[in-house]
Amino acid sequence: MVVSPINGSSPLSHSNGRTIPLSTFSRNSFVNVEKVDPVAFRSYWEKVRDECTVEIKGDEWMSYLGDTNNLCWYMVPQMRDAILRLHNVVGNAVTKDKFLVLGTGSSQLYQALLYALSPSESSHRPINVVAAAPYYSEYKDATDILQSRLFQWTGDAALYDKDKPYIEVVTSPNNPDGTLRVPVVNSRVEGKIIYDLAYYWPQYTPITDQLDHDVMVFTFSKCTGHAGSRIGGDPVAFRSYWEKVRDECTVEIKGDEWMSYLGDTNNLCWYMVPQMRDAILRLHNVVGNAVTKDKFLVLGTGSSQLYQALLYALSPSESSHRPINVVAAAPYYSEYKDATDILQSRLFQWTGDAALYDKDEPYIEVVTSPNNPDGTLRVPVVNSRVEGKIIYDLAYYWPQYTPITDQLDHDVMVFTFSKCTGHAGSRIGWAFVKDIEVAKKMIRFTQLNSIGVSRESQIRAAKMIGVICDGYKNLKSIESDHLFFDYSKRLMKERWEKFKIAIEKSKVFTLTKYPTSYCHFNKDLSEQYPAFAWLKCVEGIKDGESYLENLKLRTRGGERFGVSSKYVRVSMIGTDDEFNELCTRLSNAKRE
Repeated sequence: MVVSPINGSSPLSHSNGRTIPLSTFSRNSFVNVEKVDPVAFRSYWEKVRDECTVEIKGDEWMSYLGDTNNLCWYMVPQMRDAILRLHNVVGNAVTKDKFLVLGTGSSQLYQALLYALSPSESSHRPINVVAAAPYYSEYKDATDILQSRLFQWTGDAALYDKDKPYIEVVTSPNNPDGTLRVPVVNSRVEGKIIYDLAYYWPQYTPITDQLDHDVMVFTFSKCTGHAGSRIGGDPVAFRSYWEKVRDECTVEIKGDEWMSYLGDTNNLCWYMVPQMRDAILRLHNVVGNAVTKDKFLVLGTGSSQLYQALLYALSPSESSHRPINVVAAAPYYSEYKDATDILQSRLFQWTGDAALYDKDEPYIEVVTSPNNPDGTLRVPVVNSRVEGKIIYDLAYYWPQYTPITDQLDHDVMVFTFSKCTGHAGSRIGWAFVKDIEVAKKMIRFTQLNSIGVSRESQIRAAKMIGVICDGYKNLKSIESDHLFFDYSKRLMKERWEKFKIAIEKSKVFTLTKYPTSYCHFNKDLSEQYPAFAWLKCVEGIKDGESYLENLKLRTRGGERFGVSSKYVRVSMIGTDDEFNELCTRLSNAKRE
């Protein structure tokens, strides 16, 4: 494989009237029979490719939300109904009286289950995780990659003899030997069982029972062969633009397309398809917000996954320096703390406000610019004799939110598709990384967490980005309403002007003030129009979130962001109806 920073069918021959494929291998070449890429079923999907065609318009499936009436709120009803119907047809699992949880492949569900099944009592941690040998080769690394204090890999279930809490993973049929499995641990302590039933489908084994266990995991990839699908502040304000260009953005995916886990094996980030890579580089070239030369491009299932991948990749290899401290200047993004500490890793730990960090110990500082929640432009603030590592979270460094004042050139820069275009439902994020070793560790984390990123999502994201870039390429012949950043900036400007009037009428809150700067993208002086409004209560009101709750406005209070409850964050990127109602209620609000 050629690794460098950014700078079809088999042939046929005829014999005795039969058409046979010529071998694509030379006598001395390796044949990879170790891989688990389930593409053997492609010939079936080629037969029914048109029946399976999915056509997705540019303005469809933009939201993070799938079904807010469902416990698993991000799962769309069509997915839920299809899964239940499939198991009813095959008869391999009892689904009644169970909750259905969807994941980005079974690899992500495995880690979610380890977290969910770990004991709440610290005296019982870390819980031991075991599986009968021979077991799936990735279980150990997937369990221990973040060195969690909640759980730890302990090895062969048949040899487990501790009277301590445990989680046993029962893979049936088993990978690698195909045998049907049952729990084997012999302990006086009752354990928790994860049944990994990835291969319990009729093409692999007789369906002998309709299984009825407390925890059963299945995966789309091994059922149908579509490994590329990865199945196992909602920014919908820009939907009106995508409705205008919905047909130009239509993506048509046939039943036999994008089945493989692999995207481009000549790329370090092997699960990223070339169309996605090219689209990202083209987008940054058009906007001019980041230097991409001499950097490695790493793709993730949204920037949330990339954040954890970076914490893993940037943590020191020396055990004497663990856990590394993770900090961000307050007010910081409200999910950083939980995302850092959820698995109680021994590699890293949340330490709080970067401005207050005074330890001469290794650290990772997260610099979000423009910042979420207050929209301000940020730089590192830690003052320490020890040199730290910096993650630049640039999710909102796009022209509709802020002037593009510089083409940023940092060692680690993270961007997200959702905040750029509004397509949060596609779950696409990317990072530019200067150090190849950091990039490799990030890719390893993503492999163990979700075995890459959905190919369908990549193809759709590449199409959307292409439409944006084509508009600016044809600048002279296209109406401004069809230029995405022009349209979305105008929308944000109009919202902010209306919002400021509502705030002025209420006399209840004050707003953050932003400077005017020259934007190299728009070639003009411009204000900032952040994705969120950061409000401070006037004297006499102590809790902004509670005050707005009384107006039936659901917001997020300042304490979630590491500051006083007098502050509150309000989204500016919801639907038109939500935004207009917000302004109406704020206009009518009165000081108590």
